[in-house]
Amino acid sequence: MFYIDYLLLAHVQESVITEFIRKLDREYATHDPLTVTRGQLHEYLGQSMDFSYKEQCAMTQYDFIKKLWLELPEALKRPYKCTPAPENLFKISLNSPELSAQRKGQYHRITAKILWLSQRTRPDTQLATGFHCTRVKKPTKENWKKLRQLLGYIWKTRFLPLIIGMDDSGNVVIYVDGAHAVHSDGKGHSGLFVTMGTGAMINASKKLRVDTVSSTEPEVVSTGERFPKCTWFRYFRGAQGSALKEGILMQDNQSCILLQKNYPFFIPMERVVIIFMFGIFLW
Repeated sequence: MFYIDYLLLAHVQESVITEFIRKLDREYATHDPLTVTRGQLHEYLGQSMDFSYKEQCAMTQYDFIKKLWLELPEALKRPYKCTPAPENLFKISLNSPELSAQRKGQYHRITAKILWLSQRTRPDTQLATGFHCTRVKKPTKENWKKLRQLLGYIWKTRFLPLIIGMDDSGNVVIYVDGAHAVHSDGKGHSGLFVTMGTGAMINASKKLRVDTVSSTEPEVVSTGERFPKCTWFRYFRGAQGSALKEGILMQDNQSCILLQKNYPFFIPMERVVIIFMFGIFLW
């Protein structure tokens, strides 16, 4: 696997990487010397990756968090709480006043930085970060208070690494779940956790793109929205030379399980109408 843009090279044979670096060196080193890092410890796009433990990788972004914390206004540096978000995270007070223009800009910039962090090494902050991403246009003092709790949690747990690894079975287990109508506009929320034994190979916590009308529907929609990335992950493993196995999809909703198992026999009404109209057109 050769990732272009700050080249990250990975291959089962070390000689292939050596030859590839030699070709790059011949082509480009005459203009600007290449910096090559090989071994168990790597710094890559603000992430520290430690491969010292067998079949595991520990990733942290301590320097990024430290820089973020030092740049924060004093109003956001508050004591640590044990969770990244309060229990009333999705409850929005209509009486809470909007922030000043200056604080709105600060709220937006800080949320964008936390979003980068949550997508790389801190999946435990994704739910709270996803909520703040929905509030950046008109943040209120209530949102500011919730952001303060998230930042305090991140700072207190700044040394917490994301450790990923795989067990001997090589199985991929996919957990997808959806919560119905938890956002103020009636939309639901979905979560994805993909593991091969240790840690999250892929994780996501996002607001659903469509409205749902029952507790079953967000489960189906969540699976549909999150599953393409799981399919990509399967192709990625195959490109690495792994023996591919079917991923195991975990589901906790009986109605959703029946719909997903029997999907060839379930045709949504809008498709029935389209088929009917097409039949009339042919006639």
